[in-house]
Amino acid sequence: MSKKPIKVWINVDKINKEGIVKKKANYLPIVIWENDEPDQYGNTHAIQQDLPKELRDKGQKGEYLGNGKRWEEGETTTESTTTEKPQDDDLPF
Repeated sequence: MSKKPIKVWINVDKINKEGIVKKKANYLPIVIWENDEPDQYGNTHAIQQDLPKELRDKGQKGEYLGNGKRWEEGETTTESTTTEKPQDDDLPF
């Protein structure tokens, strides 16, 4: 039996663009871990950017990007979303 997916919210404004891995496409390495207890909003998981070793060696730390929880098919979000992209941002999302 497969586990239920985890729906996450990532604050893209906090992404360290130096940490994006460029191969055939651009990738953002992240770490998702399960919290011991749900937070006050019911979130059971946390997301952090995983920086390459050379950036960590320079003292940079991966930013906390957001959180998430198990997602039930058919659920909708109660938070508003926008497709508007900041003008100074060259990320494709």
